[in-house]
Amino acid sequence: MLISPNPYQRSSMESIYEEETVKISLIAENQLKNGNIIGTTDNLDMIMPENEAVKGFSSNHNIRKVIVGGRQAPTNEDKMVLLFGPIGSGKTSTINSMLNYLYDVKKENNFRFVVDYPVKKTTTLTVYVINNTILPFRVTIIDTPGIVDEKDDKAVSTLIKNWFEKELREAGTVRLDAISLVLSHNENSLGWPFINELTSVKHMLGDDLKTNVLPIITNSEVLPQPTAIRSLAQANIGFLEYYKCNNLGFMPNEDRIPKLQHNLFFTHGIASFEAYFRDLEELIHPLLAVLRNGKRSSFLHSPS
Repeated sequence: MLISPNPYQRSSMESIYEEETVKISLIAENQLKNGNIIGTTDNLDMIMPENEAVKGFSSNHNIRKVIVGGRQAPTNEDKMVLLFGPIGSGKTSTINSMLNYLYDVKKENNFRFVVDYPVKKTTTLTVYVINNTILPFRVTIIDTPGIVDEKDDKAVSTLIKNWFEKELREAGTVRLDAISLVLSHNENSLGWPFINELTSVKHMLGDDLKTNVLPIITNSEVLPQPTAIRSLAQANIGFLEYYKCNNLGFMPNEDRIPKLQHNLFFTHGIASFEAYFRDLEELIHPLLAVLRNGKRSSFLHSPS
């Protein structure tokens, strides 16, 4: 019997890093079986992993929940992260890049996992519960619309508040491990609309968030320090550590940047996500809100 070759397995003769055939990991293979190709660009298949929108999750049509990667039992070690950033900072693109780390995709594989492609402007709050990854726990990433640079605009913080109150009302508790401020590397000034929206969210979740803020800097080179980090310092926004990711490295090379640079963006991005999720697991004390007698108690730092 002839065994058909796996169309997603590529010889590493095309790679500058490997000498042997690059195999697809079992974790990626499992997602390929149940995923759907939603586009092909530059010989890369864009694949949406198995996913299920949770029906009736919210009466607000701008709040939704999607289970990605199949079912997985919850544990006390599960992580939840809220993404927050200006319009165009790359929040959804960062989730696409994260998927390829979490599902163990190699640079030489001729497919990439995505939640949206081509990435469109985000207008809803979407709770992505990402299951069956390389990590021993579930990862929930909350994507939010971009902050607009307009005075007194509170659309995003209001949407986050609506989601938060819904979760607290229905579950009795809300655990949040981190807020990731997603900023483009050349963000040279965080205006008052952004700072006011962030202040509203921090007040909602607990004002002492310094150790729970993990900025992700997008469109960045490996060196030097991004301008956005200085902007955070100037705005007096404290954080534990920051992580750089150039999402171009995870997607088809449509901009025709040099191949070596494109490869470096991928490998450096994988290293950044490895550090990000390690710190999320080892350094962060999650925040826990509890509903008592119909009212929310203050957020507490949970020991686990």
